[in-house]
Amino acid sequence: MAIGLGASLAACSPREGGACNREGAGHCLDTTRALTCREGRWRVLPCRGGAGCSTNADALQCDRGAGREGEPCAALEQRTCSEAGAARPGVLVCLQGTSPGSTGSAWAREASCLGPGGCRTEGAKITCDDSRAEPGALCLRAGQLACDVTGASLLRCQDGRFAVERACTRCAVDGDAGISCD
Repeated sequence: MAIGLGASLAACSPREGGACNREGAGHCLDTTRALTCREGRWRVLPCRGGAGCSTNADALQCDRGAGREGEPCAALEQRTCSEAGAARPGVLVCLQGTSPGSTGSAWAREASCLGPGGCRTEGAKITCDDSRAEPGALCLRAGQLACDVTGASLLRCQDGRFAVERACTRCAVDGDAGISCD
């Protein structure tokens, strides 16, 4: 009898892709992933922030203070930094239907943060050091200047992307003095 009951309970436990009816309900699968009810289906949600995944007073706590491009996210238009150690640090935004073949929401790159300060989150505030960039990289502020990562070109943000403004013998980021191109 106990074996049949155990098998019966296992069949009822939530699984990724299975139907659910309590939007936002969920539990931790481990310290870095949560299983949450989103749009009527159970979805695995990465918790890449420093606090990971935990439950507090029966409430799911999933730290989304960092993300990975293409992975599922929870709140549309939410922003975060790419996870620590990412090859291309940047600001990510949660958008609908950004994963190939998916209608769900996923992290998409909004800006590159290749300067020495990278991308940092402090509470709800995101700081992106985009003083260094690559031609064609996404940018947020029209007219903004940056040095290319090799120091050979001055870049300007145009139409949401960095473009070469001019060649330099030495392009440098001079802290408070700004960008210089010799």
